[in-house]
Amino acid sequence: MGFTAEWPQDEADSAPGDARRTLQSESGDQSTGQVRLSAAAAGRRLCRRSVFRRGADVSGRHARRGCHRRPQEDRSIEVRADDPDVIEIEGPPALEQPSGVVIEALSPVVTSERLERIDQVVRARTDELVLVLDGITDPHNASAVLRSADAFGVQTVHVIVGQHGFRASRGVSKGTHRWLNVVRYQSAEACARRLRQDGYAIYVAAMGADTTPKDLRDTPRLAVVFGNEHRGVSPEMRTLADGTFAIPMRGFVESLNISVAAAITMQTLARDGRPGLGPERHQELKARFLMNSVKRADQVIEKFLGND
Repeated sequence: MGFTAEWPQDEADSAPGDARRTLQSESGDQSTGQVRLSAAAAGRRLCRRSVFRRGADVSGRHARRGCHRRPQEDRSIEVRADDPDVIEIEGPPALEQPSGVVIEALSPVVTSERLERIDQVVRARTDELVLVLDGITDPHNASAVLRSADAFGVQTVHVIVGQHGFRASRGVSKGTHRWLNVVRYQSAEACARRLRQDGYAIYVAAMGADTTPKDLRDTPRLAVVFGNEHRGVSPEMRTLADGTFAIPMRGFVESLNISVAAAITMQTLARDGRPGLGPERHQELKARFLMNSVKRADQVIEKFLGND
């Protein structure tokens, strides 16, 4: 997994050492992290080099290639947890009215095209495959994973929150979490207990595993777990899981970004289709999606019920 560091062209000779020190001070672990070294003066030429996973080694070859002029403003290459664009992701609010009432009240106020789109999306949703995120801290990664879950019809994402909660980048997620069920837990044990109660087999992503996502396609109810960007899946979740899996790779890289790995896994497992939702669950999702599609939906429902 690579990260980008930037520094002034005239400081290129010292940049590798600076990058290493910055990486260690920000993450406490020389093998992982993100680095941003910015030019102090506007219009100075910057060079990009990659800080790779192993040993935080910064390539010193071809220092002048890819150099380019940057505008005056200083731009970060990472999404910080305290960025104004970052939002805390909570579970969906409960419906205040029965699903049938919500659907009857709101269906007439959306276009036929929108209503058909909602029905189409709900029909493609599944609860047979769920995603588990164990201590994800990068808002950008969280957002990308949620978008992939929506794209591949995975309705429920279970989240074991890290020390910074579960946060997403507003600009990347673009409200995707509104269409998903995000269920939060404070511990791996609580998450695994809930999954067991619901009949799921639990498999965690782990480098070197012999099982591939393709091998898991026939597992009827499956929870796939992806861990923290730096530490991977927690030892607690590994102990509680039924097994491990890995994405086959044929190149020199040994790992993928979590958002990429999750997308590949979900696409592989959902490719041939998975059982859809039961009638009650279908109604619930349709009602929720209508609530998210209509401005001031609560007021429309109150008027429908004659309570305004």
